[in-house]
Parts: sequence; structure tokens; C-alpha cells
Amino acid sequence: MKSTILIADDSPLIRDIVGSIITSMGHTLLTAEDGISGVRKAFSYIPDLIILDISMPGINGFQACRLLKNDPVTAHIPIIILTGEKRPISQFWGKEVGADSYIVKSKDIGPLSKEIAKLLEERKIKTDAPSVEEEISEMKILGKISQLLDKELIKSTLRKIELESILQNINEAIIVIDRTDLIKEINDYGLDLFDLRSQAWQNLKIQHLIPEREFLTFDTLIAQSNSGLIKEREITYTSRSKTHNLLIDFSLIKNFQSDIEAIVIFFRDITHLKEFERMKAEYFYNVVQEIRNPLTSAKEAIHFLLSDTPGKMNETQNSVLKIIQEDVNRLIRFTDSMINISEMELSSSLLNLERLDAVRVAQAGFDKNRKMSELKKIKVSWQLPEEKLWIKGDREKLVEVFSNIFSNSVKFNRTGGTVKVAVRRMKKDNKDFVKVAVRDTGVGIDPSELRLIFDKEKKVDARLRKKGGEFGLSMAIAKMVLDLHQSLINVKSNVGKGTTFIVCIPLEQ
Repeated sequence: MKSTILIADDSPLIRDIVGSIITSMGHTLLTAEDGISGVRKAFSYIPDLIILDISMPGINGFQACRLLKNDPVTAHIPIIILTGEKRPISQFWGKEVGADSYIVKSKDIGPLSKEIAKLLEERKIKTDAPSVEEEISEMKILGKISQLLDKELIKSTLRKIELESILQNINEAIIVIDRTDLIKEINDYGLDLFDLRSQAWQNLKIQHLIPEREFLTFDTLIAQSNSGLIKEREITYTSRSKTHNLLIDFSLIKNFQSDIEAIVIFFRDITHLKEFERMKAEYFYNVVQEIRNPLTSAKEAIHFLLSDTPGKMNETQNSVLKIIQEDVNRLIRFTDSMINISEMELSSSLLNLERLDAVRVAQAGFDKNRKMSELKKIKVSWQLPEEKLWIKGDREKLVEVFSNIFSNSVKFNRTGGTVKVAVRRMKKDNKDFVKVAVRDTGVGIDPSELRLIFDKEKKVDARLRKKGGEFGLSMAIAKMVLDLHQSLINVKSNVGKGTTFIVCIPLEQ
């Protein structure tokens, strides 16, 4: 199909080379030696396709493209930027101004020929040659440029006002920091949250605003982004008026070369949500207590009846009462677990921290299950470090964690089975931890249940009840305690072969 193609380039050699390509393809050629004459011919002849160089006298290729793409008379014409400029920033601007294609000049004419054919086919260009009209004047071109500038100025101003309005009215503190950790921008919500209304903040670093939060630095956030570990962080911040619970997230700002120039940090105040959660936990705690009280009374009554004190019962009555007793005991264990969870949520920040010997804490947890292990003839072995491993923690709560772990390792073990405990120092993410691994030879946990074992909303007990017990919520409670200690817990299991619980607690610095 024969089309008319305009090329605007200040190099006669390029115009000749590209012109020969165009004519060899059977198309009509129009040429211009600079940006102004290129735009004039585009408006006068309305070509089927335009090829623009970037660096030209008068107006450059980017400006010519933006002008043509914003005028309803020429907006439909496909435009190719043909240039020797390889930098990504030039390709970016080519896309921004509306060019349909960006081709770097080379000896290989194949890409240009293919792109011309493709764009002409996509546009379904008519084969009729355009009628020649008198070229419009430079004054009219300048008028069009002036109109475009006015239009872009109005658009950018409205966008700026819109963005500023959004940023200033959003219910999140937004802070922008540069490579030196200096605060470059902060919105109104942030000024109020961090009490900065009455003081200069332009020379403040983020560390001055929120001390002892080493992860809130430019380099640390970049490292976190590079490692793929981007996640929201929750902190507590105390202002002059109150204590706030803040959820922190961030986003990177990159330039045209994809270099990171700044970081936007978002602080969402979730204090009211935390307060609602506390009220919910308090209400739930009271409800469970109300349920537990009559269960305790029922337990004592059943025990009284089974003792034959009121009179001897027949075998059927005894059998029914024992079934009731088992269910009541199970409900009491469940309510006890729910009370423990509620108490943990209500006092989540209240830890009685002291210096502890990690080995002795783990052994104290086992001692609470020693009698049960002896009854089942469980063989327990300990692999202990030669050095003392000191941790900071709440002894009562951590002993309960290990008690729950050993309870499960004994309860779901076979008679005459084994439990192996290994305690050692380990390093993770450049921090020192004590690692306690408790491995048993019990029934194991099905993979579908394994993923729910630390979930306080679920109970892993359906299959295990057939094996002589139930997991209940003990491991959910253990995880909550370890979360408060900034510690980790993991579990591995093979059905029929056994389960391994692994606890990692930070060593005292």
C-alpha cells in the first residue's frame, strides 16, 4: 500500500538513507531539515506516518511529537522517534510525549522497515496520496505551541493541587527521607502526630524523630527491599499527648536511571484498632470466665457422684457419668486455654524480663511433664552446650512454652518412645540465638493440620484425639509468648515417625 511518510532530521545523510528506505518500500517521501519545518509539513500535508530525530534546530523531536500528538488534526498519525540516543531517559521521554515507537539508529535497516510496515498496517492507512496544501506559517506553529504549554501548565497545576490535597488530608503520616536520612517532606498528619507544628523539621533526621528504630534508615530499608523481606512493621511511639501504635510501610522513589533517590515512609496510626482489640479480648475473657465457672461446679459434682458418697450407682450410671466427666474436663481445658490467650492479649506488653539460663528454662518446662514421661517409659536425652547461654525473658511464660512442647512430645509419643533435646548457639540474620530442638518418635502430624498448629482460631485435634489426646490451643499460646520475646518457633513432622519443635530465642546482648 502506498502511503506518505514524513521524515524530519537535520542530517542530510540520514534524510537520504531513510528516504531511500521509504521510497524502496513504495511510499511517498516528505522531508524536513528541522523541528519547525517538520511540524509545518505535518499540519499541511497530514502524512500517514512521521519519523522524527530528537536533536534538531528550532524545536526538538520530543517537543514536535508532543505538539502533534496533542492536536486533534494530527493526533492520529503514528510517530517513530529515530535517534542515536540510547540512554533510558530518552526512551522514557519518547514514551511520555506519545511516540508510537523508539528506534536507535544503526547500520541494520531491518528494524526501521518492519516498524514502518507494522504501524501503517495497524493504522489501516488509506492508499490515496494526500492533497498538497499551502504550508502553515511559523507564527501559527508558535501559537499551537503556546496553546499546548498553557494546557499542560493548567493540567500539571490541577494535578499538583489534587496530590497536595490527598497527601494533606490522608489519615496517615507520610515522611520522605533522602540518602542521608534527612526528612525532605512531611504531610500535615505527620506534623501533628510527631509534634512538629511548632518546630523546624527541615534539618531533622528520621533517627531524631523516632529514636531506637534502627530499621528506619535509608540503607536499612534498601537492604530490606533488596532481600525481598518488605513487610509492615508495628512500633509504639509516645508523643507529648499520648502513646500511639503505628504500622509502618515504605515505598522507593527511583529516577529515570532506576537509581533510588528517596524513600516514602508511611505511618498508619492503629491505636484505636488496638484499643478495640483490647476491649474485645476483655469481653471475650469475661465470657469464657462465665462459661468456666459452671463447668468447674459440674466437674466437682460429677467427682462427688463417682465417689459413691451419696450412694452406690450401677454400672450404666457410672459409665454415663464418666463420659460426661471426660467431656466436661475437655471443655475446662479448652476454656483454660482461651483464658490464657485472652490474658496474653490483654497484657501483651507486660513481660517480667530477667536474665535467664536458657538450658534451665527448657529443663524446667520438661520437669512439669517428667511424671507423665516416666509413666509412658519415654527415654529422654539431652544434648547441651558447654557454654552458658543467657537470654532475657519472662521465666514463667517461657517455662510454660517448653512445658507445652514437652507435653505434646510425651502425650502423642508411643509407650517406650524417645524424646531428644538439643540446645545450641546459632546465628541468624547476623544475630545470636539459642536454638532448642525437641524431637519425638510419636504419631506425627498430618500436613493439613501442621499449618494450623499455631493458629489460635483453629484446634488440631480431630485425628490426634483418636491417638489419645488433642493439641488444643497450647501451641498457639506458645507462639504468642515467643512473639512477645521476638523469638521464633517452627515445627516439622512426619506422620507415624515423629515431630520436631524448634524454638529460637535471641541471646542476651
